[in-house]
Amino acid sequence: LLRAAPEGARVLLLHVGGTIGMVRDARDRWVPQAGFLASYLASMPELSAPGMPAYELETLDPLLDSADMRPSDWVRIAARIAEVYDRFDGFVIVHGTDTMAY
Repeated sequence: LLRAAPEGARVLLLHVGGTIGMVRDARDRWVPQAGFLASYLASMPELSAPGMPAYELETLDPLLDSADMRPSDWVRIAARIAEVYDRFDGFVIVHGTDTMAY
């Protein structure tokens, strides 16, 4: 069951890496590119539809290939959420599928 977000709800999208934020490079490899996900989200009018929460996109620097992530990266992600926890009503961590195993 999906419900409209409460009035004034805010969500932090924390982009740490993954294919959704990648582009092909000159050697035809998929590589993370800062700014790509922001432009992709901006092209989705449904994200600003009535009932949708306001969101803020923050990008980890540097973006990580999830196959290369280590426990120290997970701690860094958790620490960032702890820093801004009181400013948001929800959090979405955008990461690669290799991270899902952990």
